Amino acid sequence: MKYLRKALIAALVLSLLFCGCRRWNPLTSSPPYLEVNGQEVESPSLDDLEEGILGLSGGANSYVYLEPSNSIDGIWSLSATLPLEGFEDGLGYIVDACWEEDNDYRYYECRTTDQEQLLDWFRDFYRGRSAPDISGWEDVTNWYYDDYGYDDYGYDDDDGYGYDGYYDYSYDDRIAAI
Repeated sequence: MKYLRKALIAALVLSLLFCGCRRWNPLTSSPPYLEVNGQEVESPSLDDLEEGILGLSGGANSYVYLEPSNSIDGIWSLSATLPLEGFEDGLGYIVDACWEEDNDYRYYECRTTDQEQLLDWFRDFYRGRSAPDISGWEDVTNWYYDDYGYDDYGYDDDDGYGYDGYYDYSYDDRIAAI
């Protein structure tokens, strides 16, 4: 009976460490970076993430950006938004993923009208379980590097980030171009 009790306690502790907790686990990883509508969320919870996704409106600064402390399946970040009002095309959410292999970053995008699928992708990514399968997503890397102001050396492009970190393009420009 004594061993059974210890085994149950151990199982409970392990399940709390590795379950789908509502908050990242400080014992196993650093907190993810979460930005909702241009504002960083300190010590973000899964509720904060879900609230951000459910609150997407298609407004000028309405987006969710999630970056875990380590890449998951090669994916460094996920972001989601809706098209700007006036550009709504019925294709739903715009989801971007930043993928890295051998110090080469690629950006992929998909559209989904399935809010539950979107929430599942972000929940799994937040928890460190898995990243979405991007094999069918569109490679938009050239858009990021050529049109969005990034270059192969980081954020130092005449048309994008300058040395002072000023950002000339807005997320709206990108959404409007879609």
